[in-house]
Amino acid sequence: LSVTGNVFRSVNGTIGRVEKVDTTQAGLEHDRARNVVFSGNVYHGVDQSCVNPVTVSHGQNTASQTWTVDASGYFPFGGKALRVSAVVADGPLREGDNSVFHTMPYVETRQGGGEARINLKWPRALKGAATVTIRSDSPQ
Repeated sequence: LSVTGNVFRSVNGTIGRVEKVDTTQAGLEHDRARNVVFSGNVYHGVDQSCVNPVTVSHGQNTASQTWTVDASGYFPFGGKALRVSAVVADGPLREGDNSVFHTMPYVETRQGGGEARINLKWPRALKGAATVTIRSDSPQ
């Protein structure tokens, strides 16, 4: 499914979202989603845009070994955080004493109540900022 380059506009007031699934017969199996792309769309009068894959900036002000990154509002059709395709540190990662530490995290997907969050797990408690690209599908 590819939804790209569209303009969504609500004329008389606002709407919550542009996508919806009729679940009277059955819901979606988010674990089986493949190649779902929502990108390059414009939203006017829409409270929450949807994007997949979504790139989220996360700032961690206090040193922690686990950073929780939330993308829950962005996934189409209430999807889950199934894959992380990129993690990039925005500047130096620092320990509690402000010394710089060079490392990469591993990720835990499907975190939180709606399974739309991910955890970045670091070998030490760190603070800093990262940009993370999260998918609610499998790209293949």
